[in-house]
Amino acid sequence: MSIRNRKALRDFIEKEARKILIECGCKEKSYEIPSFPYEGDHEIMSRLPVKDHMGSRKYRSSVAMCPGSYLAASDEMVANPEIVMNILDPIMQKTGAECPQSIAMALSDIIELLTNHEEL
Repeated sequence: MSIRNRKALRDFIEKEARKILIECGCKEKSYEIPSFPYEGDHEIMSRLPVKDHMGSRKYRSSVAMCPGSYLAASDEMVANPEIVMNILDPIMQKTGAECPQSIAMALSDIIELLTNHEEL
């Protein structure tokens, strides 16, 4: 593949990624705060990250593009942290990076960069 074709492909992928990130896929944006799905599970509720999440979930979801999607994802990830590593591990493998926190921060930063610019 020529350098010109690679650049065109990369540009196309960046624009498509930006479109996907900006467009909300929710059929209806629900602004109701559903209850935490694991409230009855004492083992999960006793974990410190879950307690912290419970204290901030209402506010954090209120600043998300789609509060319902934010809560569906954050509630599951805090209750089942292996989901986070399942997401980060392929990035670690692909990039050779070793610090999950730094990878998560980079991912957040890149998503912010892609969604905050009119044109890439």
